[in-house]
Amino acid sequence: MRRSMVLSAIAVVAVGAVVGLWWKPWQSTIVKLPQSACWGILDQSDIRPVVGISGEVTAVTTGPLVPPPLKYANRQTLGPDECDIRWNGAVVAEADVSGASSDALSVAASGDTLLPLAPGVVMTPYAVVPKIYFRCTGIQGGWTYGVVSAQSMNGGVDPNGSMSAAALNGFANIALKLAKVAAAEIPCTNHLDFPSAVPTLKPQAHYRFPMKVSSPISD
Repeated sequence: MRRSMVLSAIAVVAVGAVVGLWWKPWQSTIVKLPQSACWGILDQSDIRPVVGISGEVTAVTTGPLVPPPLKYANRQTLGPDECDIRWNGAVVAEADVSGASSDALSVAASGDTLLPLAPGVVMTPYAVVPKIYFRCTGIQGGWTYGVVSAQSMNGGVDPNGSMSAAALNGFANIALKLAKVAAAEIPCTNHLDFPSAVPTLKPQAHYRFPMKVSSPISD
């Protein structure tokens, strides 16, 4: 009988230890995410990697996804066209669409890695502002490329300004998702075979500063 009681006590302690390792009250979080954000294009799975572990996220969109000068000839931009993702009221991420000239990739290569995603689609993942460039026949304003950036503001929710792998890939995939819709809205008359996701990226040392790493690319 005594032996049975000892074994039962050991079993209870063991189970308690396992539960203790798995459940930590101070890790409980409350995260409020919008059902959709940034022109209704992003969903909770897109936003979650770029925000913190406890708080409320809102998104404020100013203007259309594609600025009128990229869609219509002789049109001027009246104001900013962007989406701000806010974490507990502070802007932690910003996304927008713009145009770029034919030499844009050469300029980008001087401060970052050029990562080909598909013919005519290139990403610069490690500069201060990750961007996706897509060659677009039909874009107005004298541009050659449409450009989508999704950037962390002040290091995102990390006060040290560092970028986790999850956040880096989150920003990259936000840019890609917006680029797909922007190309269709302009519209680009050339076929662009966007990938479903960007290749997994690993944060580079000193991520917040441009890296001078170039690689040749044919678009």
